[in-house]
Amino acid sequence: MRAQQRGLTPRGWGFAAAGTVVCAAGLALCLGGTTAAQAAPAAVSGGAFGVAADVSLAGINLHVPANPSVTLPSPGGSANPITGHVVSVGIGDLVSLGVLDSSTVGTPPGGTVHSTADVQGLRVAGLIGGYGDATALHVQENVIRTQCSATESGAAASTELAHVVIAGQTVAADPGPNTHIDVAGIADVVLNEQIPSGSSGSPGITVNGVHIHLLPGLKSLGGGDIYLAQSRCSITGGTSMPVGAVGGVVLTGVLGVLFTGYQFRKRRSGRGAAGDGTAA
Repeated sequence: MRAQQRGLTPRGWGFAAAGTVVCAAGLALCLGGTTAAQAAPAAVSGGAFGVAADVSLAGINLHVPANPSVTLPSPGGSANPITGHVVSVGIGDLVSLGVLDSSTVGTPPGGTVHSTADVQGLRVAGLIGGYGDATALHVQENVIRTQCSATESGAAASTELAHVVIAGQTVAADPGPNTHIDVAGIADVVLNEQIPSGSSGSPGITVNGVHIHLLPGLKSLGGGDIYLAQSRCSITGGTSMPVGAVGGVVLTGVLGVLFTGYQFRKRRSGRGAAGDGTAA
């Protein structure tokens, strides 16, 4: 009987008491530690360019790749700005530009992306068919500048214009998002065109300082799009897990080990007690 008491009661209660203490501590951990900060952003994405175009006029297709185009390497980004610079760009006889600059920077550890695009000295000439400067897209002695930024909490963008005249109309220096100007049935011009993307925790945005959409069917001349001063920013959020969830997983494993040890001790003590009874 004394062997049974030595084998079962002291050790069994010891394991039970240890399990109780761990259960209480684990319960406090699970209840009190369920709010954890999100993980760092998994990836960043950013880019910018001064001009890009794809138009068709009088049966002639004109395609201008994004220039000067800069893009953040994915997914790690760059802690130093990636920049582009071009002087004097033309799209046939339709568009001439002076100085174009682009820049983008951002890394996941910082969790921020920032991109900018500048276009200076832009002129969109009178369109073919006798449309003089009075009705043409005429922009001279000007600056078009866009910028965007993105973090896990959101993305934002803006456009600044200086001395920009479109079809004889001087436009505001800080046009509201997606401001439309109709040019005599020739084109739809969008100022500060903003295109949100992504989702909560992974926001993004693209902004075009000026988007010229040439209307199709203009005396059979064609149509197309010209994009000026584009900036892009986006963040891919990391995966978050509450601390309480981690604590619960660890606690489950610890309790499993303790309970298994306790059951083993109990069975071993029971076998010892049975042996003692047989001997008696």
